[in-house]
Amino acid sequence: MVGIRKRKVKFWVAVAAFLISAAADFIITYIGTPDLKHESNPIVSVYGFGWGAMLTANLVIFVMYAVLAYYTFIRFERSVIQCGGFRQYYSILCFGRPGSFMRTLYKMPSNKDYWRYMMACTGYIFTVLFPVFRLIAIIEWIGIITNSHIARIYFDFLGSLRFITPLGRFDMLLTGALSVLVLCVYWFYREYAVNKKSIRSGTKTGGAA
Repeated sequence: MVGIRKRKVKFWVAVAAFLISAAADFIITYIGTPDLKHESNPIVSVYGFGWGAMLTANLVIFVMYAVLAYYTFIRFERSVIQCGGFRQYYSILCFGRPGSFMRTLYKMPSNKDYWRYMMACTGYIFTVLFPVFRLIAIIEWIGIITNSHIARIYFDFLGSLRFITPLGRFDMLLTGALSVLVLCVYWFYREYAVNKKSIRSGTKTGGAA
């Protein structure tokens, strides 16, 4: 009962983090550029849409975010995998047998159980990165609005990496891609650690941590 309550709290914290960061981002953006002339969001800067499109896109993203967060923190149940180390654990998770770790680097996993884990991992990554990247955008806007010396140094340091692509600012995309990789590896290592603990305690299944 305590475990379920803790998982629900994590879910609602994740939802609140998204809503608060999104609201703060919209407010600071409106203060900084009410006509969206200086907005780098590709919906505006590349495709030429306005506030309505940004609100609609954020609503769609929020629904996806909430569904993934719900699955990750409430619905996801672990299977205990008997293994001798992380390589065996990940190999069994991907292909249902040990000794296939190198295949995980170039072959699509065939074990259906893997995709449950991958969905939970995706939810974890979403709940970490979306509020964090919103916070970065808010801090950047505060620096621009106040004409901060630190902000000018920051933007000068990024230099040419700040160009706009159809998917957004290149520096943010690059940072996001590296963050996804790091968080994905961290999540699976964490799951392996929980799995090892479950083997020692004799637990058969368990929810998300």
